[in-house]
Amino acid sequence: MKHNEHKRLLTILILLVIGVFINKEINIFLKEWIKEPLDPKVFGERKKNKYGNPSGHAQFYSFLFFFTLFFLYRTYRDSTITNICFMVVILLYLRTIYVCLTYGYHTPKQLLFGTFMGFFVCYVYSIISYLYILH
Repeated sequence: MKHNEHKRLLTILILLVIGVFINKEINIFLKEWIKEPLDPKVFGERKKNKYGNPSGHAQFYSFLFFFTLFFLYRTYRDSTITNICFMVVILLYLRTIYVCLTYGYHTPKQLLFGTFMGFFVCYVYSIISYLYILH
């Protein structure tokens, strides 16, 4: 890798960390705004005042999947490490959705909305990043 490619990759990794925090804050805001409670049969009293829509699990992995697609896979498509990262993110996303559904942590609606929000946040974030940082 050349020096400029190292700087670009470092910039992308910094954007990932910042994007994950922005995505999480948006998830917290939406949960507090929508106020759809978690299933008390599954969580009992320990998460009595917690909300489940959108699913933070689905939103995080959806954001990570699309970030990998928009930034890493698009830029470093021929890299073996990028391809492995892309496959790992896909598997983690699918595993998370499966576990959330199987154990009743979230409803399909919460998971779909979380997936959509992860995509939407990442899409807007990638446009802003490309226009103002990575141009």
